Amino acid sequence: MDTNLYSRQIFTYGKETMEKIINLRILIIGLRGLGIEIAKNLILLGPKEVSISDPNICKINDLGANFFIKLNDVNIKTREESCLEKLSSLNKYVDVSIFKGNLKENLNKFNIIIITEIMKTEDLVEINELCRINKVGFIYTLSLGLTGYLFNDFGDNFIINDINGENNLKYYIFSIEEKADRYEIYLGLQKNETFDLREGDYIIFKEIKGLEFLNDNIPKKILKVSKNSFEIEKKENNINNNKYLDGGIVEEIKIPKRLHFDSLKNNLYVPNDNFVSIDKSKKNSNILLHCAFIGLHHYYNLYQKLPELNDLKQVNLIMEFAYKFYLEIKEKHAKYLYIKKKKKIIEFDRNFIEKAIRFTKSEINPICNFLGGIVSQEAMKITGKYYPIYQWLRFDFFEIIENIPNDYNRNLLSSRYDDQIAIFGQEFQEKLKNLNIFMIGAGALGCEYLKNFALMGLSQDKSNITVTDNDNIILSNLNRQFLFKSNDIGKNKSFCACREAKKINEEINLISQNYLVCKETRDIYDDIFWEKQNIIISAVDNIKARKYIDNLCTFYNKIFIDSGTEGTRANCDIYYPDKTICLNDLTFPEKEKIPMCTLKNFPTEIEHCIEYAKIIFTEF
Repeated sequence: MDTNLYSRQIFTYGKETMEKIINLRILIIGLRGLGIEIAKNLILLGPKEVSISDPNICKINDLGANFFIKLNDVNIKTREESCLEKLSSLNKYVDVSIFKGNLKENLNKFNIIIITEIMKTEDLVEINELCRINKVGFIYTLSLGLTGYLFNDFGDNFIINDINGENNLKYYIFSIEEKADRYEIYLGLQKNETFDLREGDYIIFKEIKGLEFLNDNIPKKILKVSKNSFEIEKKENNINNNKYLDGGIVEEIKIPKRLHFDSLKNNLYVPNDNFVSIDKSKKNSNILLHCAFIGLHHYYNLYQKLPELNDLKQVNLIMEFAYKFYLEIKEKHAKYLYIKKKKKIIEFDRNFIEKAIRFTKSEINPICNFLGGIVSQEAMKITGKYYPIYQWLRFDFFEIIENIPNDYNRNLLSSRYDDQIAIFGQEFQEKLKNLNIFMIGAGALGCEYLKNFALMGLSQDKSNITVTDNDNIILSNLNRQFLFKSNDIGKNKSFCACREAKKINEEINLISQNYLVCKETRDIYDDIFWEKQNIIISAVDNIKARKYIDNLCTFYNKIFIDSGTEGTRANCDIYYPDKTICLNDLTFPEKEKIPMCTLKNFPTEIEHCIEYAKIIFTEF
């Protein structure tokens, strides 16, 4: 294990999980936009082997979502041939190969199989059943226009060793109250400290005086939780005349959790509650998305193809298949259509189903990027780290076309942007070409942004994407900043990122710089520069810089997109002039918290060492 390359990943996942990751063998079927995102992410993760399979010839619209297919590959190479060498170059420790042979006969060679292209239902069910027999993880995922689907099956007896990946929580005890059959433990919470354990979690006690038998190191289940207390069972062998005197520490204990996944066969045609919603306001759309999903599969089973883009005749045919399935649910499983709060049934919405079907042949980069990140993290969970999606994820982004005029020209141009044009129209594509964007930061997020912008066709002709980052590339960057290679170490991030983004799409205009955005560079980023920009994107790693950028965005009345990541957490916030608050309207701690990964693995200042020493002192 190359601890220098994987240092931040080891810190996030832990060495034990990383050792499991480097022994994984993964098969990815399908290399359009979604498949290539997943392949890129997983190869950077560092498994033992990633096999790819997509024998289809490259098409011109593949260039809108697959960042490794080149123009001269179109109509000549297969997708797997076009992508193999470039995927292999992402991580020298991963064996990347084209899968050859019969899948059903070779399936047991892998730990997990990820299917990213629609297949006949009977083939999917057969592959899934074989995966269950051979204890192989199975993920079926599709990016279909403005919708996305994911189905997880990790088998009958899947063990989660660490549900959330967080350090064990600890709290000081204030007092313990004895009840007839329970103990209620009151906590001495500090200012701004909250009790974050839940009913069903397990804890142990330490250093309690008076009820010393509780310090037996045996995990105890939390039965009831309130704001600053919780209850545990009072067992018979603990009953005595002792009273609580003083002290005590509560420490979280993570007990392995067993999950039973059901098969795809049992999940396709019978609705259930085994799904995750990413947008609570759209929870009721889940069942309609599944109706569209079933209707689409019925069409594919008959014709072995997806409907043509914006072909309303084919859309209406699939609509009838979806409606038939809806009626079956209404007859046999009506409770899944019932909205309790509104006390009514979810009606079959033809307009909704049409939007779910008419663009399914397109794969647009932003959605592939979004879903690809989720699927990659789900694949990693086969190691037993984190709670996997159980078992469906369905989502739509229909709101992004609400303001697109119906009379926009959606005729295809045989161009790399056809999948976007089919959804948003040629007029929208022209607007993308004329955007001026200023992006501050070219690290992990910056690389992803630039790749996305190149695929989408932003900033051409007289427009530009200006990228600035004063940082240079180091070895640990290569694990997640995929535009950089080992021979880039020591070079400027902005320069290398722009160079590689230009290779993805030569049509975009990029300007790379290595300046900080601060008071000292106001002569560079002056009034003329700021007035020219349409969108400002921050991918920086500190609050002070964000606040300064936000001040300028407010002054010049510019859209400001701010984002950041830390471990498995991330945020993205959009500040729109005169419509939303500003970043500076938010409340931040007086002293910016130093990221734990910096404290433990990358201390560069005396304060980092002092802060880490304080943490160790507090723990012991």
